[in-house]
Amino acid sequence: MIDMYDITIVGAGVAGSALATSLIKESYRGNSIRVALIEEKELVNENLSIENDINNFDPRVSALTPESKNFLSDLSIWSNISSKRLCGFKKMFTWDSLGSGMVDFDASDVRESYLGYIVENRIILSALHEKILCSPFVDIFDKQTVSSFDSNDHLDDCDYCTVCLRDGRQIKSKLLVAADGANSKMRELAHHKTRQWDYSQDAIVCTVELEKYHMDTAWQRFTDSGPIALLPLKSGEDKNYYSLVWSQSNKKADLIYSMKDKEFFYELSLALENRFGSVLDCSKRFKFKLRHCHSVDYISSRFVLVADAAHSIHPLAGQGINMGLRDVKVLSKLLLKAYSNGEDLANKKLLSQYQRTAKTSNFKMMASVEALKKIFDPLPPSLRWLRNFGMTFFNRQEQIKKQVMLHAMGIK
Repeated sequence: MIDMYDITIVGAGVAGSALATSLIKESYRGNSIRVALIEEKELVNENLSIENDINNFDPRVSALTPESKNFLSDLSIWSNISSKRLCGFKKMFTWDSLGSGMVDFDASDVRESYLGYIVENRIILSALHEKILCSPFVDIFDKQTVSSFDSNDHLDDCDYCTVCLRDGRQIKSKLLVAADGANSKMRELAHHKTRQWDYSQDAIVCTVELEKYHMDTAWQRFTDSGPIALLPLKSGEDKNYYSLVWSQSNKKADLIYSMKDKEFFYELSLALENRFGSVLDCSKRFKFKLRHCHSVDYISSRFVLVADAAHSIHPLAGQGINMGLRDVKVLSKLLLKAYSNGEDLANKKLLSQYQRTAKTSNFKMMASVEALKKIFDPLPPSLRWLRNFGMTFFNRQEQIKKQVMLHAMGIK
């Protein structure tokens, strides 16, 4: 059996689902683009249980910028997200464990209400999937994987590409978008080269309850073995919850991951310099290997990479999800314009414009993250002093700080 579509999206994570939602939103306005969405897991309308319990929080959270919030609002899902659970943060405080250097950011300095919003990934996905599952413009091929991909560029005047599913079905479309994550199988099938390296770090991720309130602030401390971030979660009933992302050298991460709770609480209190009082509780811990991976090209014949399939970076700046949503926003705008003009959705000009726009934005963010990572790598005492002096000096430069904030928030 062969099915024909305008666009095939592989991967129904945040990026793939956001792209499908953006395309079908316009379908209701007359631009009836036919979309095939392929996903390895089953897609269902979840009746999420939102309880104020430490084990009820998704360990995977995203720090959404105002730009990303506005995009999700345009997709008509933000109200669904905010009705469940999120936590806006107004300030960000970063300090060096080896000295007195610190930098603080405040949304009020740029006349904004929030620097960003901490949202559980399952809540974002639930809102997106709810839209997709009730749309007549998306055909869902869930519990499926792609066994092969052919761009058909060896055929003269061929205006479609082909994917074969595990169950033998074939899907033909004008364009295939790979949104299948950092370990993208589609990127491999399309023979896209990457530049990548291992950070020799793992991230320990979990939800923690601390004695002191987070004060609507995202906290980050840089240590010689990696950054530790505390992201504020919506709290209540005298509970102060945070999402913990503790990036450490592989050896130390293994040690922390295998600790009993009492030992873990003690080590976490020390790592946070006891700023937040006692560690009272934590959820199950998860450990993720940290790697940098960037595809040399985002595009090829009738093929596009978006989000983590195109680029994955260190989580210290919390920008991965925002970069991915920006990719989706750029691509969907170009595709919808081409469709309304009756153009080929995989024409070279369109794909090149997407790559140029997305890469330029992503390179800037990746360069900033890598520079920050290098600055806080282990340094001799003389350079530590210079690093602390630089942090203190930067923190006093109000106009520069404002520009950095606006750029990170996606406002400028």
